[in-house]
Amino acid sequence: MAKTRPPLLILSLAVLLFFQGSPLFGTPRASAKDREAVIIELEGPINPGTALYVIKGLEKATEDGAALAVIRLDTPGGLASSMRSIIKS
Repeated sequence: MAKTRPPLLILSLAVLLFFQGSPLFGTPRASAKDREAVIIELEGPINPGTALYVIKGLEKATEDGAALAVIRLDTPGGLASSMRSIIKS
């Protein structure tokens, strides 16, 4: 007696559906909010005021559930203590 086998296409589709969202076969679909990025722009010297601006921006990004925060700097430098505060944040 010959055994019947499902066509290769049906078997392939079943395997793909089974592994959909598996880390081995791609990432699960994310909602639109999970893909958002916050861009914090900073121009000028780094000082306590600009450090506070960046820290507050990072806190807001965390509260909003952003997946990524980018700090875009255009600065000649500034206070090392203020920069350390930004880095710790």
